[in-house]
Amino acid sequence: MESYTTISRYPVIENGFMACIKGSLFVKLWRDEFSQMARYPSVDVYVTSRVRMGVDLQHIPHPLEHVMHVAAQKVLQMDQYPIDRLLLRNAEDGSILNSYRGFFSFSRYAPFEYMVKAMWNSEKAVEQLYGSSYPIVKLRGKERKIIEQRDDIQACLFG
Repeated sequence: MESYTTISRYPVIENGFMACIKGSLFVKLWRDEFSQMARYPSVDVYVTSRVRMGVDLQHIPHPLEHVMHVAAQKVLQMDQYPIDRLLLRNAEDGSILNSYRGFFSFSRYAPFEYMVKAMWNSEKAVEQLYGSSYPIVKLRGKERKIIEQRDDIQACLFG
């Protein structure tokens, strides 16, 4: 997520759309780090421990809700997982992140492109899905709630 990332060598990774090879070391480390949260009395205490450890949360909004992002940042920053071993697409515009060259255009497969075009206004974003040709979208809780409350949008999106 480029909008959450302030340190380019540690991009904030959106975990809603992922693919990896069997036995991926990054995914194993990420899973193991996320599992560490069970050792803490609350998510807040876990997140605070990672900040005290030196993990920079950058612009991760609501880190208690986006704790998977925090766990990934711990793996990248503190465990120093080599970012050049990952191929990441920007969830906001579909570009591929290359740690040496920055972002460059790649494809239309960007799950948050519709949100960016609506300036992160959920109502506007959902309404612009009418007749759109987005091949893939990520619906967050706010967008799902709008769709659930609007029969007209449900009929358009789901027939």
